[in-house]
Parts: sequence; structure tokens; C-alpha cells
Amino acid sequence: MDSFAQQDSKHDTPLDDSNVPSKINVVHVVQHLSQGGIETMAVNMVNSLEEQLNMHLLSLTGNSQDITANWSRASTINVPWQGMQKSPGIDMGLINRLANYFCEYNIDVVHTHHIGPLLYAGLAARKANCRVIHTEHDAWHLSSLKHRWLQKGLLKLINPTVIADAAAVSEAFENYLHTPVDDVIVNGIDVEMFVPGNKDMAREALGLPAHVKLIGSAGRLEAVKGHRYLLDALSQLPNEYHVAIAGSGSLLASLQTQVATLNLTSRVHFLGHIDNVTQFYQALDCFCLPSLKEGYPLSSLEAQSCEIPVVLTDVGGSKDTLCPLTGIAVLPENSASLAQGIVSSFDIDQTVSPRQHVVEHNNFINTMQQYYLHYSKG
Repeated sequence: MDSFAQQDSKHDTPLDDSNVPSKINVVHVVQHLSQGGIETMAVNMVNSLEEQLNMHLLSLTGNSQDITANWSRASTINVPWQGMQKSPGIDMGLINRLANYFCEYNIDVVHTHHIGPLLYAGLAARKANCRVIHTEHDAWHLSSLKHRWLQKGLLKLINPTVIADAAAVSEAFENYLHTPVDDVIVNGIDVEMFVPGNKDMAREALGLPAHVKLIGSAGRLEAVKGHRYLLDALSQLPNEYHVAIAGSGSLLASLQTQVATLNLTSRVHFLGHIDNVTQFYQALDCFCLPSLKEGYPLSSLEAQSCEIPVVLTDVGGSKDTLCPLTGIAVLPENSASLAQGIVSSFDIDQTVSPRQHVVEHNNFINTMQQYYLHYSKG
């Protein structure tokens, strides 16, 4: 990526006659900075191009102190960032605050993620005369008539470059809004970070049992992630099968109650927030993503990069993340189908690794090379 060409910023005045190219100023805008795939992706994106571009990261909600206190990943952000403290409900003043930020830092490109940032940062970018790139991470929110009308209006007013992160998202976007996206750039991961490791050592470090068939799941403990179906599926499997769940959320107590009701207490391990996610994947025999809705998830890519086979529900672009030789897609909201998929994953030829598929198709370096071309169009 060091070979990327740098372009002149439209705001900068040359300091001398040498016409040395200056860096493009790019700001990514997300709804909030907390545990989640979009937020993780945005942090990875701004960090990856900090040497080629002047990158910034803004969260519409929260303030920097609270974000740092509640999200450990904030400490890994290597570029200027802050929370813009959006007020509850409609906050028209936020548009002016964002526009002022864009002008102060001579922002050339505003990169929005999801509909809220497109609304506020998109309108602010129009006011500050910045180009807008918008990544559509999922299209299920467009099933709402209100969202469809809002997004249609914003696309017409702001005229952003729209990029879908999966073919399924692109197709749904066009079906709902009757207009195509400008490009499809699939999500990528750091394949040098997510690598195979020693299963026994990983389990010992995490306090997980050694001699069991261990299924892992990672994500927010919220209804949309479908953990309840994974627990129901576990109740249909022999006692040698265990589940380890990494993540936190509002449904923790409810899921713990379900575990007790199903008499699974000794077979379900709630790990809470995990800093070393690679080690978590390395401890598993199978990774399971039982979501009800998804865009193009990162966790399934991360697990496969660690040579862990994946079972997931066929929603959104999830199926597109699977290695065709080892991945298994099952019906959503169907614990029997999920249980069968998990059993089948243990019959996969252990000499076949899903890692190579991820390296070839979802290397984060390739993802950012494609985004860089859009940033540098001028």
C-alpha cells in the first residue's frame, strides 16, 4: 500500500513552486463508536491509510471520554477522532458542527457509514463543499418505507458515491431504491493478525475445557444476533458439545436464564468482552454466527482466517463470506437446522483449510486499495 499515489487537496495552497503533492483529507463518520462490525471496520480503515492520507474518524453520538471509557478499541485509533455529542432525536445543530469540523480540517472526502451518518454528515459535507462516499453495509433497514424515502431524498440531494460491501447488499439496495450502487467492495480483514494457533494453549488461557467439541460465537448479546437459537441448538446435541460466547449486551441475563432452563450451565461459557479475539478463534472447533440479520460480517472471515470452519445463517451477505469447501449456511431462526449444521461441520475434511479462501478474497489490503482509488479521484 505504500505505493499509493497521493493527490492534491482542493483546500491546500502549495507552499512553494515545487508542486509537491499534499495528502487528501478524509473523515469517516459512524453513528457511534462501540462494539460492532461497522465500527471495527471504520477503525481498521482509518488506521490502514494514515500514512497515505490524512484520516479522521467521527462518531455522531457520545463524547470522547465516554467512548474511551466504554470501548477498549478506542485506544487503538491512530488518527484524530472524537464524539460529536449528538442530542437525542433530531439534532439540526449537529449538521453545523460537522460542517465546521470539515472546514477547520480542510476535509476533502467525507465517508459515511449507514443512514444516520449519511443524513447528518452528508448534509454537512454539501455545506462544506466536500465529496461524499457512502458505504452501505446492509440493506435490511430499507425494508422500512420511512428509511427508503429518506435515503432516496438524501441520495438525490447529496449525490454520494455509493459502495456496497457485498453483492447481496448491492442487489437489495437496487431492488429497494431502483438505483444501482457505484461499486461493490467486499469487506476484508487483517490476515496477518488472524492466524492459526495452538488450540490447547488458547483454551487454557481462556479457561475453557480441553476435551470437548467447542462451538464459538462472538458478537453483541442482542436479539438480532440470534444467540437464543444457538442455545436451543446446543440442547439438541450430545453433552460433548459446548458453546463459548464472546461479547456483551443487554440480553446477557436473559440468555443466562435460558441456559439454566435448558440445563446447559456446565456446557455454556459466557466470556464477556475479549481483547484477544484471535486467541478466542484459535480455541474453537467451529465458529457459529446465528444472526437474524447481517450485512457482510467480519467475524466469519476472522474465524476462517484462523482455520476454523464456520456455520452461519443464510441472511444478508453472510453466505458470501464462506469458504465454499468448508462453510455451512443454514436457515435462520431454526435451531434444528443450526444443530445439524454444527454436527456436519465436524465431518469436514480437516486437511482442507478455509484460510486460503479468505487470504485470496478478503485481504484487507486489497479492500483498502479499492477504496483508495475512490478517495483519489478528485
